[in-house]
Amino acid sequence: MIAAPKRRWFRFSLRTLFLVVTTLAILLAVVAWKFRQDASREMALGALRNLGMQTSISSLPGNRTTLSLTCQSADLDDRQIEPFLAQIATLKRAHDLGMSPGMDLIQLDMAKSSISSDGEHALRQALPEVEIKR
Repeated sequence: MIAAPKRRWFRFSLRTLFLVVTTLAILLAVVAWKFRQDASREMALGALRNLGMQTSISSLPGNRTTLSLTCQSADLDDRQIEPFLAQIATLKRAHDLGMSPGMDLIQLDMAKSSISSDGEHALRQALPEVEIKR
């Protein structure tokens, strides 16, 4: 009777194991960072909706996007400018890091808001690149 050959296990070096584990860790870190940025963007958009803003993101040619914010409530007044600016800053940070669909153009329609002219002036100073309609 012939003895069955011994099963030979796959062999690899510690260097190979280190490279595989390191590569997987880097890939998982990038994916986790992307999800975190997306969650941050969604939280900021949700906070803007809670302030009475209707949000929409539309695509432009050349892989660019426009963020349109329309005030739906007269409850948005001068007291809410700071929280509003904080959420816009969060969205801009996500774009500047390149991990979120960019906001190459931000349009803000404040027709229904009760923001004073001083508040509008503060918005224009804080957000010079934003198109503000009144």
